Amino acid sequence: TIPTAHQPAYPGNLELEEGDQAEVTVNLITAEGCPLKVGEIVKAKVKKGKSRVSLSPNKATTKKGITSAEANFIITAKNKKGKAKIKFKYEKLKVIFDVTVVK
Repeated sequence: TIPTAHQPAYPGNLELEEGDQAEVTVNLITAEGCPLKVGEIVKAKVKKGKSRVSLSPNKATTKKGITSAEANFIITAKNKKGKAKIKFKYEKLKVIFDVTVVK
């Protein structure tokens, strides 16, 4: 079984061993300081390091979280160490999440 870690997506730094995966919870705040509402679509894309990590799904609908609406994604480290960047996006709001894959 693959261990799964739970990681908030901001600030965005995550270290995974090769073959491991983590569930990342995204809680985005708009420029006006408002959290996202339930039912909003958050998109995600591996911007750098596609050979090091995979991401699922590539978009998620926000659900009710503890303090605000949140979207969940799974990041899986492949068998190649190095750095990757994942971008989470809602409308014009973008957050970059750094992932380091280690042995």
